[in-house]
Amino acid sequence: DRVKKVEDPRAFAAVLHEDGIVKGLVEKPKEIISSLANIGAYFLDTSIFNIPLEISPRGEYEITDFVIHIAKNQVMYYSIAKNWFPGSYPWHLLEVNRFLLSQKESRVEGNVEEGCDITGPVVIEKDAFIKKGTTIRGPAFIGRYAKIGPGARIGRFSSIGDDCRIKKGVEIKDSIIGENTTIDHSCYIAHSIIGQNCYIGPETGTSEPLFDYNVKVVIKGKEIDTKTKEFGCVLGDDARVEGNVK
Repeated sequence: DRVKKVEDPRAFAAVLHEDGIVKGLVEKPKEIISSLANIGAYFLDTSIFNIPLEISPRGEYEITDFVIHIAKNQVMYYSIAKNWFPGSYPWHLLEVNRFLLSQKESRVEGNVEEGCDITGPVVIEKDAFIKKGTTIRGPAFIGRYAKIGPGARIGRFSSIGDDCRIKKGVEIKDSIIGENTTIDHSCYIAHSIIGQNCYIGPETGTSEPLFDYNVKVVIKGKEIDTKTKEFGCVLGDDARVEGNVK
């Protein structure tokens, strides 16, 4: 079983353990009963299919029931995962994006006009077009057929998908922009996730943090701490935002 040390395992399945051996799992415990979270990666042989299971309330056979059975009746060891990120909420995607971009080396295969300023590890895919006066600070990724600028500013930890159109004077940083999305002129997008096939009208922007505390959001009536002071917005696929929205 692969596990990861976390500050608060109540959002995961907490792993009960002793001397490197899994003793049980508790799904989303109400109290902090362990510092280890189960990340759902296992190395098991086919004998697990001989374990009788009951269908869960969700109408499924749960692999965690295999793990609980093995932990009770056999010896199951765990190891600590090095690179693992939770994926429960949208802002977790920004953490993954930062990590993946930090692993990349520069590769420029697209078209870059004179007068652009590109520094740091930047990937520009084939057939992308970077227009004059554009600044890109890596780590960053520009997808195939994307058109950037003129005079745009792409900051660190920005991923721009295929076929995107980032127009004049747009500034983007620490964000994920889905494929075939257009961001019209003079927009400012930071710490945000924008889906595919979106349109954001001119002079629209997210704000920088104004206060020294974490951003909290309400999901299904429950207030969730994002554990970050910098979180802009999330737009689903095919969303349209008219101009001058702040």
